[in-house]
Amino acid sequence: MIDVEGILHDWGERWDWSYQGAKGRPIGDAGRLQIRFNSLSSGKRTARAALNAIVRRTPQAVVKITGGGRGMRAMAVHLRYISRDGDVELTDEQGIKARGPDEVAELARSMESGGGDVVPPLSPRREAFNIVLSMPPGTDRFQFEKAANEFIRRQFAGTQYAYAHHDDEAHPHVHLMVKAVRLDGKRLNPRKAEIAQWRANFAATLREHGIDADATPRQVRLSRSAGVSQAAVHGKGSEQEGRAVREGLAAAIRRDQLQAKQGQGAKTRKKVVRDLWAVHAALKSTNRGSDMALARKISAMLRKEGYHDDYKYERAKAVAAGLARGGEADRSGPHRLRDVPTRDVAPGARPNEAGRVLQADAPRDIQR
Repeated sequence: MIDVEGILHDWGERWDWSYQGAKGRPIGDAGRLQIRFNSLSSGKRTARAALNAIVRRTPQAVVKITGGGRGMRAMAVHLRYISRDGDVELTDEQGIKARGPDEVAELARSMESGGGDVVPPLSPRREAFNIVLSMPPGTDRFQFEKAANEFIRRQFAGTQYAYAHHDDEAHPHVHLMVKAVRLDGKRLNPRKAEIAQWRANFAATLREHGIDADATPRQVRLSRSAGVSQAAVHGKGSEQEGRAVREGLAAAIRRDQLQAKQGQGAKTRKKVVRDLWAVHAALKSTNRGSDMALARKISAMLRKEGYHDDYKYERAKAVAAGLARGGEADRSGPHRLRDVPTRDVAPGARPNEAGRVLQADAPRDIQR
């Protein structure tokens, strides 16, 4: 029968990549990065936990590709930059440390020909990906470093990389350079979905180390601007790097503006709001203290963002009707609800489709 847990299951699958039942996107070709790793199963969470993280405005984990070297010359320059010309220690995929100009140069030479792939001095394509991991000021730096090291080791196994922790800013962050060709000869080609999954995995690793972190898509948080400000500070040590970051920021702003003009952002926001009101109604219907408290927080967040009663009564009516029908769901509307058996559903199990309360196509509408 249709029940509250089915609604929450649907919401988690559609809007939260850290949800215990969410499935990774299929890998389209063998050269793509593996976007999930099984050892993070302990980092998976329930839909209620995800909703609580949203209403609490949990600090967001940042994982951003800030650029990439088109040839060995650019890669060597970036290694010198993130090591502050050898003053900051670099660590490679074998755990070997490099400090000082000579050791940094030796590390660059090892990346030049590692895995049987020789990187040319100049290349028309990216030969490495420059990545920044960060968290807001106030984050425990010691635990952040442990979590970042573990995430890098697990997420980028089978690649050549080097990273450096920087402590010259209020927020802890690490610069990572990953060679584009894996040790098995396959080329990495991270897409938006993979990068979003990296972010979810990083947030889960941070939580394993006691750091309150989330990786919710900004549309689901009802954030109206791109979350790029934390990455902006990472370019000031190098004119080349700074220019790359500024260009990335400008591109992100242009994408947001274009999306707004086309109405895509507004459409996605509408779906997010409707689904949150549906979850609000479902939680209220349980009459459990914790669920009703969470429902009040969701309502307060929506109203604070200006969605006072937008779709509230429409969704409440749809949820009430669906619960009353007990599975005899109305299939005529644009929203869908899952038919969840009365017996317990195993974590990650996908209930049968039966009604229309939540958005069926939400994953295609959001840039996770």
